[in-house]
Order: sequence, then structure tokens, then C-alpha cells
Amino acid sequence: MSAARAEKIVSEERAADFVKDGMTIAIGGFINSAHPMPVVRQIIKRGVKNLTIVGPSSSGLDLDLLVGTRCARKVVGCYFGAETIASISPMIKHAAENGEIDIFECDESMYYAALRAGAQRLPFLPTRAGVGTSYPGVNPQLKLFHDPIANFTTRCSMHLTRYQDIRGEMRFRVGVRLGRGRKA
Repeated sequence: MSAARAEKIVSEERAADFVKDGMTIAIGGFINSAHPMPVVRQIIKRGVKNLTIVGPSSSGLDLDLLVGTRCARKVVGCYFGAETIASISPMIKHAAENGEIDIFECDESMYYAALRAGAQRLPFLPTRAGVGTSYPGVNPQLKLFHDPIANFTTRCSMHLTRYQDIRGEMRFRVGVRLGRGRKA
């Protein structure tokens, strides 16, 4: 007989209780579905500030509202828009043009490589993504280096966020991961 699984689904109020000023949070969803909008509204309602938000690979209204209400100071993702509704999220665009927010620019393969690095508790994950593009010039957190094993002259790696642990290593740290779920 197996033990009962711990309940993972909580109310939006309880989920928002975990989010504090200055945290790095990850938000789930894809394009225009499965974003945890009730939790996003609770975060806004509570006035949480200075968040670094690792958005889904296709962010939309969720990040746009968090930026527009000044809850976010940095966003990480590879697309901020609403498909045919808005090719780019209007509040993120406005905040970026006015220097009110930091945006970690990367493409989708770099984004997933960084998430994998964080999941494996690695300081970074080498990837060929970004080599030969302008990304390393636009985003100073992307570094090119020589691969001594494969003898490539350049290889791109990344640190998704720059929070140092006590040993000074660069790691991807997320305090809270928010998704949308249903009970069966």
C-alpha cells in the first residue's frame, strides 16, 4: 500500500503567499492558454515588487500585466506577445523603451538550455545556440568560449539569472514556480 501523495494544488491566494518582493519566479503556460492568471492577479493586488520573472517560452498577458503594474524589474523569455492580438506585449514594449525594465534576450533554444542547466543545478549549459548571431553582443550574460574537447573556436553558454550562491557560482534560482492545474 502506498502513501497518499501530498496535495500540490492550492488556491490562488495561497500560491501568492509564497511570492515575496525581490524573488525570482517562474510562470507556466503557453501562448494564450494555461497561464496562472488568478495567481498573477493576486500578486498584482498585493503590490509585490522587484520580481525577476522567468516567463513561459511564449509569454503574453500575464507578464504584460506584471510589468505594467510595476511588479517586475526583470523578465526572462524568448517571446512577449499575444500572437495575432498583439505582436509584442504593449506594456513590456513601453517599459523597455523607457528603461523601466531589464529584459534577458535569448532565443528559444537558449532559454530551454538555461532551464535544463538550472534543473541540473549546473552553473551553465554549453550550447551552440546563439553562435554566429548578435545575441552575445546584445545580452552581456551570454558568453562565447573555446570548447577544449570538440575544438570549436566558439560555443555559447548562458546563465539565466545572475544570483551568486555562497561559493560565488552563477546559478539559475527560482523561488516559486507557478502553473495552472485542475483536479481530476
